[in-house]
Amino acid sequence: MSNIRRSALSPLRPSGVLLWATVLVLFAGLVVPLIHANRFRQRIRAALESSLGRPVEIGDVTLHLLTGPGFQLENVIIGEDPAFGIEHFAYMTSMQVRLRLRTLWTGQVQLASLTLIEPSINLVKNPQGRWNFEALLQRSGAGKGGGGAAAQLYFPYIGIQDGRVNFKFAEYKSVFHVQDVDAAISPARDAEGRWRIRVSGRPARTDHLLSGMGQFTGAGEISTARRQVSLDLALEASPLEHLLTLLYGRDFGLHGDLAARVQLSGEVSGIDVKGTLRTGGVHRWDLPPTLENRVTVPFAGRLNLPEQKLELEANPSGAVRVRFAVENYLSAPQWRAAVELDQAPADSVLRTARHLGAALPADLELRGRLDGRVEFPGSHWPQGTVKLTEGRLVAGRATPLTVSEAEVELDGPAFTLAPAEVEIGEETVEVSAAGRLDPFAVEAVMAGRGVRLESVREPIAALRPGWPASLVSGSWDGRVFYRKKAGQPGAWSGAGTLTRARWQPDGLESPVEVAQTRVRWEPRLLQLEALSGSLNETHFTGSCQRRESEQVCKLRIAELDWAQLDAWLNPQQKRSRWDIWRRALGRTTPDSSSWLKRARIQGSVAVGSLRLKSWAFRNVHSELAWDGETLSLNGLRAELGKGSLAGTLRAEFNGASPRYRLQAVITALDLKGLSGQAALPANFQRGTMDLKLSLAASGRTAEDLRAGLKAAGSFQGRSILLDNVEWQEAEDAEGGVEIRSLDGRFECTSKGLELTALRMMVGRETYQGRGSIGGDPPVLLEVAARGKQSRLVGAAEEAVPAGP
Repeated sequence: MSNIRRSALSPLRPSGVLLWATVLVLFAGLVVPLIHANRFRQRIRAALESSLGRPVEIGDVTLHLLTGPGFQLENVIIGEDPAFGIEHFAYMTSMQVRLRLRTLWTGQVQLASLTLIEPSINLVKNPQGRWNFEALLQRSGAGKGGGGAAAQLYFPYIGIQDGRVNFKFAEYKSVFHVQDVDAAISPARDAEGRWRIRVSGRPARTDHLLSGMGQFTGAGEISTARRQVSLDLALEASPLEHLLTLLYGRDFGLHGDLAARVQLSGEVSGIDVKGTLRTGGVHRWDLPPTLENRVTVPFAGRLNLPEQKLELEANPSGAVRVRFAVENYLSAPQWRAAVELDQAPADSVLRTARHLGAALPADLELRGRLDGRVEFPGSHWPQGTVKLTEGRLVAGRATPLTVSEAEVELDGPAFTLAPAEVEIGEETVEVSAAGRLDPFAVEAVMAGRGVRLESVREPIAALRPGWPASLVSGSWDGRVFYRKKAGQPGAWSGAGTLTRARWQPDGLESPVEVAQTRVRWEPRLLQLEALSGSLNETHFTGSCQRRESEQVCKLRIAELDWAQLDAWLNPQQKRSRWDIWRRALGRTTPDSSSWLKRARIQGSVAVGSLRLKSWAFRNVHSELAWDGETLSLNGLRAELGKGSLAGTLRAEFNGASPRYRLQAVITALDLKGLSGQAALPANFQRGTMDLKLSLAASGRTAEDLRAGLKAAGSFQGRSILLDNVEWQEAEDAEGGVEIRSLDGRFECTSKGLELTALRMMVGRETYQGRGSIGGDPPVLLEVAARGKQSRLVGAAEEAVPAGP
């Protein structure tokens, strides 16, 4: 008996304690949940309604003891106060309810904590400006006592796992919400009514998928008695395009990342906000990100929670300050922003423009200082004024462009650059511009007076304005325009007067000197009016117009030598000294393209005096056509001596050597004048002649042309007097032989002119036969009349003996 008592009173061994603990855990974890707990549903629902002040509906109830005495509630719906609508306050798949320990000996169900599993919570603001959670904050202060009715109002600790918070304003449900919400809310337990909060989640919109948004976290206190807030918030690095879409519903084509840290402190109607923003890799969507523009910006401001007003100022002590304000940020955000510049470096503008996709030369630099204020009144389009002082635009080694002051006015998508003087080297021009940004379009004007083109040649070439880039030098009075319409490439144009200019086309040996001309040019049109200039010693006047690749020119030339004209049209006629060796080796080198290879010219030409070897033409007029390889002179008319010429000339430059073809009718050709020019032997002292001429020649040099010359036709002569001739039909020919008429056909050979089908009338006698002119002898006519042969021979003119 004594042994039994001793064993019963002896302490438990450690193994026994472990065994009993295991039994209790198994009982709490496996057996207790099997206990039918639905009989507690009504008491639990009543406790929830008493704590939350709202109707509650619950599904199945399961008892659990592992985390303390409590229940697992399924399909819980927390109703709404009718003052805030008919939609429920929260719905969740399950809720864990932990009871206060005092419930075990008082018998009254009191809630220590509520853990909401995957809840969907609606925060509602009614038309009177009250939020539906304000009553919950006020009820928390009623449970600070120890018993009676106060105990019934004890407000539990609230936890949220993987929840979603929606925002509703009267009947309007905002597109903004917070997902993946985890929170721990400790209700007020002191006189100041301080709620302790820890929360995390991801901001989102119902109309856009923002899967890359970073998580925000927050921790701090909210005092209901003093209506004060003290919170620390942080936003993980998030894609800039997602943040813009979150706020404005679109990303504006900007990519990058942004992170933030914020401290909130003060009364709910005037909370002090301080923090920093970190941005990096800001670029246009279709460009690669860069690391060079990563910045950290401090900011400060004020937040009015009841009225949903937020005002921030970023970088308050910097050269670039940003002000931002937003109202109704949870319902219908109404925001405005402003950027203030105070001696800000201008080079940041080009860097930002490049990151946003502006196609700027890599070596382009902008220097200077920026001042002004630009506002964004609820739009990404700015309004305000920006002034650049001591500006300097540099592109590589080109002459820099400097401006002492320039001002840009922004009015939404429209902008205006006030007239500003820009110095290019030693030259000064006035520049102004206006345009829009949605989409980009601009019209800029550059006006100058006496601007020397050689001084601004490099900047002009960098801007690629087209036609003016081919000018080597000159002086410009007028305006130049740059116009870019939406969706179209930019184009240059201009109007003004060009003087003392030099134009050097590729392939032309000598430059064209332009004394003066009035210029108007468009993207597909170039007009030169009142044109005067020279090429070498040849002076010209007239006008030209080029539309697309077609050109119409009207030129007047005082004096012109055909050899010089051929040199213009065929600048390759000078052979290199190496050509003989290439030919010896059987190699050929293709000619480079003529300077007129791509030109298409129509028009007219007038030449006061045109020389072709020993031939002199006056008052030459013709229609002109050039197709890149062929020159055609149609309707050609000219004076030759006392006679006239009419016909066509065609010159082809598409072969190994130029080819020329002339079809002409010459009337009243003065033979005496031709003999004086050595075009005919000196035996011709008088007479006129009509010719029908067909001429062909090819070659690059005079020797080639003479060797390849082919000319033939017919002639009719009248009142021809030949001197220094011998003719057996005339007893005395020393006074000359007068031919009443002479007609026939001719052909040009290396020995001179061969005459056939010759018909000659001397006195009343008619002779027929053949002959030659320009050979040896200079004149030879072999004719016959009435069966009798005779020869008319003209002797060569005797050389004048040299003086002693």
